Amino acid sequence: MFITSVATLGAQTLSLKSEDLPKPGEDGIYHSREGVIDLRWTTKHNGPFLLQATQPSSPDTFERRYEGMDQSSVVTGLAEGTHRFRVRIQDVDGEPGPWSEVLVAEVKYMPRSQIRLLLILGGLVVLITVSAIAHGHLSHKHRNLDA
Repeated sequence: MFITSVATLGAQTLSLKSEDLPKPGEDGIYHSREGVIDLRWTTKHNGPFLLQATQPSSPDTFERRYEGMDQSSVVTGLAEGTHRFRVRIQDVDGEPGPWSEVLVAEVKYMPRSQIRLLLILGGLVVLITVSAIAHGHLSHKHRNLDA
């Protein structure tokens, strides 16, 4: 569990964490190869909470990803590129609190050339296996006919 982002709302502290990503690199950015991020935030105050995120195509425009009482959200299907997340809480008077610091995650999938190579190798293994089975079956059948 890594605390990556903190905001203070009066006496309340709001921290945004990523459960499934390894520690960020020296650049402070989390890296994901699956396009899935499990975000959790904690505070002594009970929400509602608002989670916003940016897309790689519009890095300066935060869009609503979640609004409600839960203190976590699993974000899936992220496009390749840089994503930014922030969360805030509404206080007891209904006023929005400050935004947490931004959590930055970089999604980078396996290169297509590597995927193609693995698919070709997998196909070759299947062909060799089927050939070996067919050869063994025909050899066994031929030996039974000769006997």
